[in-house]
Amino acid sequence: MSRCRSVAAAAAAALALLVAGCGASSSSSSSTVVKRVKPPAPLTTTSTSSTTTAKHPTTTTTSTTSSSMPAPTTSAASSSTQATAPPPTPAGTPSAPDGLAQTTGYAMYENCSSHCSGAVPLTLRRRLEFPAIAGHTCPLGTSPGPLTPNISTRLHVSPFLGSQWDGAEVTWSAPRGFSGPILIRGRELDGPLALGFGEGHVPYDELQMYAAPGASRTWQTFTRVRGPGCYAYQVDTTRTTEVFVFEATR
Repeated sequence: MSRCRSVAAAAAAALALLVAGCGASSSSSSSTVVKRVKPPAPLTTTSTSSTTTAKHPTTTTTSTTSSSMPAPTTSAASSSTQATAPPPTPAGTPSAPDGLAQTTGYAMYENCSSHCSGAVPLTLRRRLEFPAIAGHTCPLGTSPGPLTPNISTRLHVSPFLGSQWDGAEVTWSAPRGFSGPILIRGRELDGPLALGFGEGHVPYDELQMYAAPGASRTWQTFTRVRGPGCYAYQVDTTRTTEVFVFEATR
């Protein structure tokens, strides 16, 4: 009887140990599953995202640069070209003498305030009719006409810094009621030298102005010469041609 109790007790102890072992195994397995499931997903995702970004920074930057830079540069260049392009030279305009810039219209006159987009009509380009010189005497004077310069028959010229052309300021005037286009040209009478206009290092070859109704009747400009001598202006308007002969001195 005592032996049977011992066997029963041993069996019960073995059964308890088996049950405890199964519980521990189940708990350990459950714990292992939790540890395996918890961290991997976010770690793998973060690592993949970081790696992908790090592999392609150059491609992304290059794409952005090439798509954003050219447009404003092209637009700015086009605008600058349009703003600085000179007006076309009207048909029938003669070439400028050597050393002078060609006048393309009213806009060449520095103080032009109106009608600056056009040019004198071809009908004003009459033949130059300058008086001949007898000996060494300069035929000073002027023929009748609506425009007059504010100089006597002698013009004192001074050097212009950085230019081979001397010059002096000359103001032209017209009477009240006069209107229309004006063309002034000139040259040396006792030599081959040209006569220019304007303030630039390189003067332009003729003076084109327009007397608009109700506007000012005075025009301030510069006459430019390469040296002393006997010179003449020819002033052409729609109705008259006027010649003014003067002597340039230093």
